[in-house]
Amino acid sequence: IDESAVAQLESMGFPRVRCVKAVRKTGNCGAEAAMNWIFEHMDDPDIDVADEPSAHSAATGSDNPSVDPEAVEQLMAMGFDRVRVEKELVNAGGDPNRALDRLLNFDGDSGDAGADASDVAMASPAVAGDESETASKFELTGFVSHKGSSVHCGHYIANVRQGLGIDTQWFLFNDSKVVLQTSPDPEQAYMYFFTRND
Repeated sequence: IDESAVAQLESMGFPRVRCVKAVRKTGNCGAEAAMNWIFEHMDDPDIDVADEPSAHSAATGSDNPSVDPEAVEQLMAMGFDRVRVEKELVNAGGDPNRALDRLLNFDGDSGDAGADASDVAMASPAVAGDESETASKFELTGFVSHKGSSVHCGHYIANVRQGLGIDTQWFLFNDSKVVLQTSPDPEQAYMYFFTRND
């Protein structure tokens, strides 16, 4: 598989599974052909399903089956490289929230995913499941969603939270319109904004 074409597509924000599938379906003819295939098949229900489910490393680019490929993709979408994401997921016992905290707060020189158990335990004292004193708490304060049938049409809307606790209110920003929203739906958001609460 043409890894440079896959990397080019990933840099555009497409999930790795989709990129690998597109490059394979177009016979390794380059990133442009694969991108056109992605746009043509954007609404396919199985676009993000690997062609060969048994080929874990081919579909995810990961030789580490102990980490969740979806968590790897989500953290890589935030701009972190695969090796560091996988290392921090291992150090965080597979918890993507703790791995994100580590990615944001440590420079990445705290050992590697192949470190022995004592190194991992020292780098991440909460691997056993207890709450780490160094773990940060984050609260969702806003998100951006895309409304439209494809990336070529539609527009973006934003949901922003105001207040805390029982006084929390969510507002929907749609072009020049702002309305109170009783039940925001962050499930399909494109970008999330969090406030650190510690």
